[in-house]
Amino acid sequence: MSTTPTPTPPPSPQGAHSHPDSKETPKEAPKESHPAPRETPKEDPLEIAPKAKASPKEILELKPNKAKDATSGPHEQVSGLNYTTWSRPDGSTFIAPSANDETYKAKGFKKGGTEEIPDLVAYLEKQAQKKPT
Repeated sequence: MSTTPTPTPPPSPQGAHSHPDSKETPKEAPKESHPAPRETPKEDPLEIAPKAKASPKEILELKPNKAKDATSGPHEQVSGLNYTTWSRPDGSTFIAPSANDETYKAKGFKKGGTEEIPDLVAYLEKQAQKKPT
């Protein structure tokens, strides 16, 4: 019985995946050259950007021009837990956050009572379990 030697495949261009019996050493991938580091600007970096013009006098005179004045006013804060019951023209009802009262009133819906609902999901589940009237 004679054995035939296994032919050795030619080496790949980078030398990777060469045959284990090959006596060639794998070639290293060419090293990448890195660009030179950027030089830091000699002038002040804030002077590179264009300077903003001052606001016109009429803009500065607008009221309120302080954060304290802008966050307080004639309308009290509406709780995110308050819901209003509204009636549609067809007689059906729905609830909506009280913060939307002005919108529904302007659309012509009739306002009902307001209640605080701390857990809306539990409230809706309870309403779904009620028998229709």
